[in-house]
Amino acid sequence: MDIKTVICGVAALIFGVLWFNSFSNMAKMKKKFKKDIKKMESYMALGHNKSQKSKKQIKAEENKRKLEHANKEKKLADEFSEKRISSAFWQKQNEQNRDFHIRKLNEFKGIHIGLNKKFSKIFEECLVERKFALATLYYEACKELYPDDPVNKTRQAQIERYRITNRLKMAFMKINPGEFKMGGRPSERGKGKDELWHKVKLSYGFYMMETEVTQEMYDAVLNTRKGTIRKVDQIKVKTPAKHKGVDRPIENISHDEVKTFITRLNNLDIGHYRLPTEAEWEYAARGGYHTNAFGEFKTPAPTDWYSKNSDGATHDVAGRHPNAYGLYDMLGNVSEWVSDYYAPYERGSLIVNPRGPESGKSMVYRGGAFNSSDLNARVAKRNNEVSGERNGSLGFRLVLDRK
Repeated sequence: MDIKTVICGVAALIFGVLWFNSFSNMAKMKKKFKKDIKKMESYMALGHNKSQKSKKQIKAEENKRKLEHANKEKKLADEFSEKRISSAFWQKQNEQNRDFHIRKLNEFKGIHIGLNKKFSKIFEECLVERKFALATLYYEACKELYPDDPVNKTRQAQIERYRITNRLKMAFMKINPGEFKMGGRPSERGKGKDELWHKVKLSYGFYMMETEVTQEMYDAVLNTRKGTIRKVDQIKVKTPAKHKGVDRPIENISHDEVKTFITRLNNLDIGHYRLPTEAEWEYAARGGYHTNAFGEFKTPAPTDWYSKNSDGATHDVAGRHPNAYGLYDMLGNVSEWVSDYYAPYERGSLIVNPRGPESGKSMVYRGGAFNSSDLNARVAKRNNEVSGERNGSLGFRLVLDRK
């Protein structure tokens, strides 16, 4: 064997070894490459799923935001609609209402009030709709602008025809029959569990006392003899009231003592008097409106004495604005006994002339007092107390029955 053959053999061997190693490495690289590809595909699939999930979340959040926005818009629309309905009353009860009405009437200056058809129409509508407060404001503004106008006497007479006054200076406003929503609205702030929102019908009219019974009136009845009535200003007031004053409401008086007072008053033969039922009281307090009477507004200051404006004491009756039925202090000054025993409201689609249960452990009293927060001075707020207990912030007003 020559040297050339040996060299060729060695070269072939080396080439074979190199080729084998190269093939082996290529196989390993191919295998690793496939493995890497699978891993990348796995990561890509995982990333795709995450992306899909994220889009779903984004869509869900967007739908949620749209729903919240729609609900907010609906709530604002409902509030606007409700306030717009009640604004004819509440705007007139603002502290600036007198100036507002005078400005309105000044628009018609030069036209005699008796010939002002627009004013007459507004006035008549106020009376027909039982909006005594609004009618009275127009009357007062008109009287200020036209003090010598004889038509003013006619306007006052129209207001007075809904008002009855007895010899003890007790004034009563006529409340016509009607239907209303009783209790707390579902969304009402501060609503209690016993304030079921339900529809009530009163098929009869009644006369509600314009103010709470004053200390002077209370003492006048208790100091009279049967069949005789002394003038109230001739009687020295001696009452159990904690906040003394002849024109302040009687308070610190129990339900039993109120019944004694009413019996004594009815014996004077000047009419038949009683406490209002809970439904009568709330119907009169709402003044013909389905809202909260304070509405959804934060403060009841224009209409009643409560904790934020009373200085911790009662005040003379009729010291604030009346409600739309011409009644004063329905939600402030002192709370008021009614004739119902305390119990959950009767359920039904329409409750007619409710009067509460025939017996119970405690009596209902309604309305806020001089020491009540705004949430406790709501028209729907219910309270109760045993009939023999006194309370320095609890008084009453009467209903006059007329056949």
